[in-house]
Amino acid sequence: TAGRRSSFWEVGWSPASDRLDYWYFSHQEDRRDLEVRSCALDGSNEVIIVNEQRMGSFTWVTPDRLIYSKSGDPGGIESANLWEIRVARDGTPQSSPRKITDWSGFSVDGMSASADGKRFQFMRGISRVSIYLADWENDAKRIKNLRPVEIDDNYNLVLSWMPDSQAIIFSSKRAATRLMYKQAI
Repeated sequence: TAGRRSSFWEVGWSPASDRLDYWYFSHQEDRRDLEVRSCALDGSNEVIIVNEQRMGSFTWVTPDRLIYSKSGDPGGIESANLWEIRVARDGTPQSSPRKITDWSGFSVDGMSASADGKRFQFMRGISRVSIYLADWENDAKRIKNLRPVEIDDNYNLVLSWMPDSQAIIFSSKRAATRLMYKQAI
């Protein structure tokens, strides 16, 4: 049973089909927890396998190995890598998480493994955000002259206009951190 201000989802089976694994999300006033938990089929013997705020998806691959995706980019959304943690049959962690891929440019979700643990599938996601300009027509009831603002291929988010209406402010993650930029229009 989920506690107050908590929920669970993405329920799956352990490789031996004798335990459930699931995401458990708890949102308290002072913190948020996103955990992969496991329990016996009757709900007993619950264990926390991993607590990771930037987790995207997970799957229990073999009896001793759980794989999960984790965004390496707190300011962006498309920089996920796969991590593994060794677990006992009851899901008790047996190692620290270890990064097993070095990817960038996409998110990873919807993971699952074949019953024999030899194959693995996931969804690779790429979001595209484009900034457009338009003019108002008929007292702001319609738009006209819709056109893209060509900045670059980074994940740019429009924030505001400059007070003189001659430039826009946008944020972009072009290096290690997300920064604000000005673009003349």
